[in-house]
Order: sequence, then C-alpha cells, then structure tokens
Amino acid sequence: MKKTLKEVAYDYVSEKISSREYLPGMRLSEVAVAKEIGVSPTPLREAYSQLVSEGILEHVPNSGICVKNIEKKEIFDLYELREAVETFCAAKATQLMNKAQTDRIEEFLNMQKKMAQQLLDSGEEFLTKEMQIEYLKADLAFHRLIIESSENETFKKIMQQYQALSKLLKVNIHRHTFKQIETTLDHHSKIIKYIKKHDPEKSAFWMKKHIQFSRKTILEEISDSQTE
Repeated sequence: MKKTLKEVAYDYVSEKISSREYLPGMRLSEVAVAKEIGVSPTPLREAYSQLVSEGILEHVPNSGICVKNIEKKEIFDLYELREAVETFCAAKATQLMNKAQTDRIEEFLNMQKKMAQQLLDSGEEFLTKEMQIEYLKADLAFHRLIIESSENETFKKIMQQYQALSKLLKVNIHRHTFKQIETTLDHHSKIIKYIKKHDPEKSAFWMKKHIQFSRKTILEEISDSQTE
C-alpha cells in the first residue's frame, strides 16, 4: 500500500532523529524540512503534530517545533511504567503467546545476537550508529510483541508513547557496549525460555530484572555525561 504524504513526512523526520541528524533541542523548520522531503507544509505539519503527541517533538515558545529533550525524571517515570506493564505482559505471554509468535520473537533475539557478534569482531567498544539503529529496532520489536501478545488494548496504547520516547532516548543518549548487550541477550533468552515453558513467575522475574538493568544503565550514563 502506497504511503500517504503525512506518512512519508513522519518516516523521514523519525529516521533523521534515529540517525542523530536531528538532535535533542534542535529546531525543525517547517519550510526547509518540507523542501527536503519534497512535500507541501500541510502533510509535514500533520506529521509534526503526531510526533508532538508521541513526545518526540515539542512546541518551544519563540522557537517553534524542536526535537524533545528528555528529563531524568521523565526517564525514571517511563521505566517505572515499563516495569509494571511489561512484567505483567511477560507473565501473560506464557499463557497467550503461540508458536508463530515465539518463533518471531526468537528472530528478534537472533538479530540482536548478530549485532553483538559484529561488535565483538570489530574490536570496537560501542556499536556503530548504523548497527545501533538495527539493534534498537530488534529490541523494540522484541518488547512490542510481548506487549501485543497480552491482548490488552489499553496496555498497547499506553506503551506506544513509551516506545516512541524509548527510541529517541536510546539512540540519542545510550551507546551499547558489548557487556551491556551480552546482559540484555541473557535476559531476553531467559524471558523466551520461560514463556515457552509456560512459567509466568520466572518470565515475569526476568523481565523485571531486565527493565531494572536497562533503567540503571541509562540513568548512570546520563549522570556520567552530566559530570564530564
């Protein structure tokens, strides 16, 4: 199905943010960006409106539309939400996730393993920008599928905003080391293992542990960057 002009504009701006070409705090000109995309200002304005509602962009007085800066308190709040919702969903997934879904979630895990091996082979400390974007896509897809398998429409809507902000947060703040990736892969593997074993307590336990690890890692990295 052909994309609408609004969808084209939305995807373009989202990709620019993900690739770090549009950084937090950066003002986005309506005229200049519309010209870059090759659309009129109207569909771009609609895309901006959606991204504002998702918390990716914000209206700044006397500046206009800017890429959102995420505050530390907002990050903590988001991870509290994630811990509560995703832990519950991981338990529900043990009852509701079918084989096609568990096969799919293992594909996302294998994508992350591929990025980890590439990082190890490169001898570098961090994923490259391109690798990080692919890693993040697989990571978000892993968590999204668990949420969707809960069959709870309210959870899905609540988590849409979190996942949009998480994408912005992780690409622009968090740089993944091999050790961090290794821990994530271990957690994801255990979550899948206990979903397939239909063990809600252990699946929920490892999801909670994973979310707490992610929150601690990101908040520590922000604190370190603020003291540099």
